[in-house]
Amino acid sequence: MRGLYAGQKQNLSTLTVRFLRRIIKLPAVEAVITGSQQGVPLTRSTLLKTAGTLAAAPLVALLCPLADLPAELAVWLTAAAGMLLPGFWLLREREREQQRHEQVQNFVQRLVDVIPEPVYVKDAAGRYIMINEAFALQRGQPRAAILGRSARDLAPDPATAALIAAEDAEVLQGLMVYKEEEVLHPVSHEARFRIVTKGTCLDATGTRVIVGANFDISRIRHAELRLQAALEEQTAVAQRTRDFIQHLIDVIPYPFYIRDSQSRYRWVNSALIERYQLSRDQILGHSHRELMPDRPQSHTSLEEDSRVLAGERIQKEESATRPITGERCHQIVIKGSCPAPEGELAIVGINIDVTVLRESEAQLATVLQREREHHNATLEFVQRVLDLLPYPVYVKDAQSRYLMVNEAMARDAFMPREELIEHMGLKESASPERMRQLFEEDGSVLAGERILREEQLPHPHTGREVFRILSKGTCINALGEPVIVGSSIDLTDLRVAERELKASLQRETALRERTEAFVQRLIDVIPDPVYVKKDGHYLLINDAFADYQNRSKAELLDPDQDFPHLSDASRQRSLEEDLAVLDGAEILREEHTRRRATGEEVYRVVSKRACLYIDGMPVVVGIDRHITKWRQAELQIKEALERETELRRNTFEFVQRLVDLIPDPVYVKKAGGLYVLVNEAFLRYHQRCRAEVVKAPNALPYENEETRKLSLQEDEAVLRGAEIEKEEHTIRQASGEEVFRIISKRRSTYFDGDPVIVGFDNHITRWRIAERELQRLAREDVLTGLANRRHFRDEAERAIARSSRYDEALSLLMLDIDHFKHINDSQGHNIGDEVLKQTVQRCLGGLRSTDLLARWGGEEFIALLPHTRLAEACQVAERLREELALTPITTGNGAIAVTISGGVAQWQAGESLDQLVSHADAALYLAKEGGRNRILPAQAENTGTRV
Repeated sequence: MRGLYAGQKQNLSTLTVRFLRRIIKLPAVEAVITGSQQGVPLTRSTLLKTAGTLAAAPLVALLCPLADLPAELAVWLTAAAGMLLPGFWLLREREREQQRHEQVQNFVQRLVDVIPEPVYVKDAAGRYIMINEAFALQRGQPRAAILGRSARDLAPDPATAALIAAEDAEVLQGLMVYKEEEVLHPVSHEARFRIVTKGTCLDATGTRVIVGANFDISRIRHAELRLQAALEEQTAVAQRTRDFIQHLIDVIPYPFYIRDSQSRYRWVNSALIERYQLSRDQILGHSHRELMPDRPQSHTSLEEDSRVLAGERIQKEESATRPITGERCHQIVIKGSCPAPEGELAIVGINIDVTVLRESEAQLATVLQREREHHNATLEFVQRVLDLLPYPVYVKDAQSRYLMVNEAMARDAFMPREELIEHMGLKESASPERMRQLFEEDGSVLAGERILREEQLPHPHTGREVFRILSKGTCINALGEPVIVGSSIDLTDLRVAERELKASLQRETALRERTEAFVQRLIDVIPDPVYVKKDGHYLLINDAFADYQNRSKAELLDPDQDFPHLSDASRQRSLEEDLAVLDGAEILREEHTRRRATGEEVYRVVSKRACLYIDGMPVVVGIDRHITKWRQAELQIKEALERETELRRNTFEFVQRLVDLIPDPVYVKKAGGLYVLVNEAFLRYHQRCRAEVVKAPNALPYENEETRKLSLQEDEAVLRGAEIEKEEHTIRQASGEEVFRIISKRRSTYFDGDPVIVGFDNHITRWRIAERELQRLAREDVLTGLANRRHFRDEAERAIARSSRYDEALSLLMLDIDHFKHINDSQGHNIGDEVLKQTVQRCLGGLRSTDLLARWGGEEFIALLPHTRLAEACQVAERLREELALTPITTGNGAIAVTISGGVAQWQAGESLDQLVSHADAALYLAKEGGRNRILPAQAENTGTRV
């Protein structure tokens, strides 16, 4: 029994130790132990959980002795009580915390999914930790396939992955990425334009993450192409507009014209042409003085044109003689100016013939009474004066009938002036109350009352809300009768502007608040203390300033806060410096102090400058840049200077080995042409050893004196800061070898601090020789040696431009070998190639050296004939056709009869190359349809040429 008890005791001891370890590993107990080791403060909830876990253990420990249980078993039960009871409760709390965390994550995910453009969040390692649906759709992959992967895994190539990684590194350092780029859509492979932006912030756990977004602007870029098409359409509309204007002014029965700033006619109508008895081309481009030099009105017309161009408007009546018949006439001359489409001022004029009217007026003038003339003239003057007023003005008699209204009044009433005169101006639908109110108000005015009030009411015709000032008064007219004079001044624009100003003020206030918040965030990014002061008080400070002062921002920004650690002398000096800065001074000094709290030695550069605050008032902006580390680094620099000499020697040897690896000649020389460093390629090219060149005067002889002077001049220019980069083509005297090289010279600083010239001769002989061959192949057809289509188009466009400039004839031949496909199919492509080559040689023999023959495609050829009209071109084409038709072509399979068909077209003014080719091709088609082996000119209805 004693042995059995001993075994049970040992087993119980082992179980006790295991349960004690489990108690220590409980989440609550483990959190307490881990937090205490790491210096994390314990929260109330953590302590309560730990206390609940351990509180049950003493209770079981007290009950075990009463049950006379062994000590090991008592320990085991105590541990079990401390672990089982609170374990379920802690597990439940952890599940609730996990559920709340998942709800927050799901909300943030749904929030970014609403954004229509791709948005993503990456951790510091570049792995995607959150993306929205737009990002996954753009990638063409599900969300689960992207999350947890980096740009290295998803980028299409290593270069893109490296670029994204570099941008992420810059963003994590505090930079902001904002750029536009053109990419291919990963699914549709279409060209897309987008704006890429990246920034950084802290997530909910305080970890630095990268937030990025891509905004698609492809529609904006594609809209540019549509705008170009719209511009071409607008040009055609402008031409039609000019034609319409000409037809429009031709309808005017009186002479009408438009002159430029030199008084030369630019537009004339048919009436003016009829008066001058000249053609339109004889008038346009000439001035009135050039057309009628003997007439005295020519000089007067030039003076009037100058006054019109200066801004004056001329309207006069004059008596003159007609240019052709010499008859006396009366005409009204009206001249004004306006901007022309080209931007310069143009003179617009019209001469209205009023001869019949003036003759009738002369007969009636003796009949009319002078007093009535004066009265009518006075009324007309008053009416004109009233019409000049921009707001409604009217005159009514004692019966409230309108006697006189101005144009503004008629427009406001939406009634002609004639309908308002002798009427009350009220519609038939006017209410009796409105009529009674109008009569009472007019009666009050006639009784001597002056009415002046502001009204707000809807417009009777448009319904728009209208603000206006209504004014009414009375006076005696010319007939001695009392009349009512009233006006209505529209204040609608003013009142609307007031509303807009109030809204603008509210927006300005909000903008200022956002600006102040932005400035605060901006200066908080600056690691050195920054502050803004006004009248000795702080307006803005950054976090670094508050940390350095060891005070909160609220304390420092409080104008009533006292700082006992500052002496009166320090405060007085600070105020004096602030006043000097506000007067225009700039303070920049270095201070060496010790912090009172820690005794730390501090070096700093104090800078103060003045600027205008957000409210426009002058303030002092200061920054204390701490340079303690720099001053401490000076000591380290002095120690490093001792190692500099050794490092310089090693560096020179390394540079020498480095430049020796460059396959092209490289050299470094000082002023006067003294070489101090050359590589092996330089020595091989000049066939010299290093000792003969380096630091040896006149190491390399020049070809001649001119070459020596040019080299020295280039060296002097490079030492002054210029950069020489030129291509040189030479022939080596020793071997006669043709050499192409790019010579580059840059200014640099040598190890001893002297300025030197660094030269590099890049030999590109093989590239240039290959480039010649490529240019030749780009212009010629490989099989026939003729010009290809692209080379022909370039030459033809230049020929058309030359013909257009000098009015020269130009014709084009389109030739096609008949039944060439049958030759290829029956004889083989080798025989077909021989036929093409021999056909080309015969055609070249029948053309001039100035003519250009090219292969247009397949068996089709095209020829450009400068200085050749259509009839002559037809003769050339017919001669070529007869030559080929009469003499068969000899090939490896024997003689083959070959005929050609052709179309001929002559270039017309304003015609493009494509149109000219189209006309010749149409004629070629007709020749084919007509039985082949023939030459046809282009149809007259297509080209406008008489065949």
